[in-house]
Amino acid sequence: MAVATLRWSSEKHNFLGISDQILANLGNENVAGKVLRLELDGGVFHFTPVVVQQDHGQPEVFLNRNLAQQLQIADGSCAIVSLESETILSAKRIWTEPLHPSDWDILETNAIQIQSEMLNQARIIQPHAPLVIHCHNIPLALKVTKTEPNNLKIAKISSGTEVLVSPKEWQRSTASLPKSLKSQKQEEQEPANGLWSRYSKPNHPGFSKTNLINKESIRKSSLRIVPFDVDGEH
Repeated sequence: MAVATLRWSSEKHNFLGISDQILANLGNENVAGKVLRLELDGGVFHFTPVVVQQDHGQPEVFLNRNLAQQLQIADGSCAIVSLESETILSAKRIWTEPLHPSDWDILETNAIQIQSEMLNQARIIQPHAPLVIHCHNIPLALKVTKTEPNNLKIAKISSGTEVLVSPKEWQRSTASLPKSLKSQKQEEQEPANGLWSRYSKPNHPGFSKTNLINKESIRKSSLRIVPFDVDGEH
């Protein structure tokens, strides 16, 4: 166990950076493949660790700024760091929802990119906690709502884990929608292999133009993403 100061980081991933001093306080144990438990006043969180080289040798840990803000962790917070002793299972499937309309828009237009980058940026998830994935340096925030197996407090995601994204129904005015977007919605094509959008084809029995665009709201179809590891590691 080690006491550390948490610093916000510009690194674009969901891993917890740890200093050499923290590694020494943990007994210089090999942390590869391990999970760290981070205790703060705001709760207990779990992260995949990465060792960060420092010159001043302070007992510090580092977390992406956007993820820290979503978790409501202030820069400079005091944290207790320890190795998680319990076995963490891999999730076969996780259900998520975007935190903001812009998050859905980023996902919808960059799904294949996100699918290939997800495992480079996240390996551990917690239900009801946010997951921030950066796409072209833009953060996309998802909240994990459910896992399979059910009731996992912590879970690993790996190549082949299904990530189901169920968008909320946001109130929008059609006046704010560009004509090109309306046209695009009406002419949706079946996505590339590995990503499915339910009711995306106009000849599907569940397809309805009024479900895509109406005067009061837009209800988007769910997306299914299967992240893959470009390096072939699980």
